[in-house]
Amino acid sequence: SPNRENSNASSPYAEEGKEQADAPEKRASVWPPIQEDHVLERLVRKSRKLDSTAVDAHRSLICAVLVSSDTSMLVDCVPAFYDLFGSQAIFKNMTPLEDADDKRHAFMQDATVAYAKRYKGPALDVLELNEIETLADLWEFDMVNVRTLFLLAMYEFGKDRSVDELLTKCADTISVHHFCENGVDIVCRRLHDILHVRQPTEVQNVMSMLDANVCEQIRERAESSEPLVVGKLNVPVQDTHVFALRLLSLAAVAEISKEDRIQIHSLIVLSGSLVKAVEEAMSAE
Repeated sequence: SPNRENSNASSPYAEEGKEQADAPEKRASVWPPIQEDHVLERLVRKSRKLDSTAVDAHRSLICAVLVSSDTSMLVDCVPAFYDLFGSQAIFKNMTPLEDADDKRHAFMQDATVAYAKRYKGPALDVLELNEIETLADLWEFDMVNVRTLFLLAMYEFGKDRSVDELLTKCADTISVHHFCENGVDIVCRRLHDILHVRQPTEVQNVMSMLDANVCEQIRERAESSEPLVVGKLNVPVQDTHVFALRLLSLAAVAEISKEDRIQIHSLIVLSGSLVKAVEEAMSAE
């Protein structure tokens, strides 16, 4: 009937059939002529979906090699070589390693400290740790702790000026309480070194004017605290004074006890006195 003919003419199936019928003509008009690639077709048919856990395991290995050369620690943090690089390994589920968390934590800490030790660039504007952040994400570590560790390591190595400005910008991305607690230890170890170990002439001249109780507290805390690394204590006292000021600024906006804030303020006063003594000795020369 006419209605049936009109219905077929407007059907999408009819349009599809027309396009398929016109396909050979379109191919014939293209130069060079389009031909089926049987090799490519076989490759497509053989393609398999990669297992996400296997991909993450390979990414972990690559990032770990990039951030640390300590292969002795790495072997306990990633699957065995033959498990990772077997002919079908990329398509199989990677079973999580048992008891690897502590070893990965130690590896991540060493890698972060090593990254701080290697850094020799300009002052940082953004706190980005590149492959370390990727590895922390793959191993499900809290980046707040990793960033805090990196900043503490930078101060341990005496690289204050590389992160001083950054510290106030990234306060909401680190553990301020943990940073302040360990930062005070760093300040005390530095001041103890200049007051009781090196004792330069300009410091000896003002020792009698310094608060004896504060000096003793500095000695006790320096000797009882354990440094994160064997860092650099011979840091300009001006840098240590600025660091103490930064700590007080952070403590004011975090849940730092009043007693700890008073102690930081005492360190600022004492380091300020040392800065003044050093500057006067330099001007006298």
